[in-house]
Amino acid sequence: NPALAAGVVRADRNLLAAGAAAEAERKGGAAEPPKLRLEPMSPEDRFFPFSYAKESDGNCVTEQEVLDISGGIRELLAESKIRVFPRNGFLLGIIRHGGFLPNEHVDADMGIVSTDLDRWKSEVSDKGTFRAGRFAFKLKPTETWWVNWKGLDPETKEPYPFFGVNIHLDKLNIHASSVYVYPYGEDQFFYPHLGIKRLNAKVGALDAIRWNKEGADVRLVDSDTKLESSNYEEGVQMGNILDTKLDCFVERQFYFTTIPVPCDYDVILTSLYGKNWNKSESRGDLDGAK
Repeated sequence: NPALAAGVVRADRNLLAAGAAAEAERKGGAAEPPKLRLEPMSPEDRFFPFSYAKESDGNCVTEQEVLDISGGIRELLAESKIRVFPRNGFLLGIIRHGGFLPNEHVDADMGIVSTDLDRWKSEVSDKGTFRAGRFAFKLKPTETWWVNWKGLDPETKEPYPFFGVNIHLDKLNIHASSVYVYPYGEDQFFYPHLGIKRLNAKVGALDAIRWNKEGADVRLVDSDTKLESSNYEEGVQMGNILDTKLDCFVERQFYFTTIPVPCDYDVILTSLYGKNWNKSESRGDLDGAK
């Protein structure tokens, strides 16, 4: 339906105004939520995506999963002003293929702007749970297995209060990792560069060094130094710098429907994968992608 995206966004704009007013009244003058802009999808951005399943077979995304994921993100943006969005390979798959990456199963990597949860700090239980609208949240600390992420603020060296959240609504269960405000720049965020020893940390570092040569922006965040082969070492915190305010979201095709993604998706994908992010590449083996 060519009018699908426009209709969805018109509805979301009404929700946005109503949600903001209700939230302000409920919180009694709490911190202002972020100002967001939602835009419809351009007709030229439509293309025919690969298939999805009516019922789960363990390999393909189902029709209900597509609706749950896209609808959950849209509702959180419109009603709660919580910026949850597709990140990394999930974002790449949406922009380049109209769905999940063809070589992956259902892998809904999400990012969440950590400061958007500040308005609910007073409601967090001793178990790290709280509610925002219809959604239940559970805060998660930084796990211990990341090679180049220790969960420490690059400037203060103090631990961040959480690294990610689990978001629940009925059958929907989303895990979203934190996107933090970058302390060395204005209107910038960063996403920790994650890898597990003896699994993907080595190849991830090699890829990041190569992609940096192609325009990516992976840095040693504690020193605000761009990652190179000469300065990489295990244990040093790394992150992708996102040069965007994350204040605008646009609908893009997601199988038979649409899903909100950051308007600056090109900036984000370039930061992650370099200027050639829109070209598929052979992944090679674990000694480094080719």
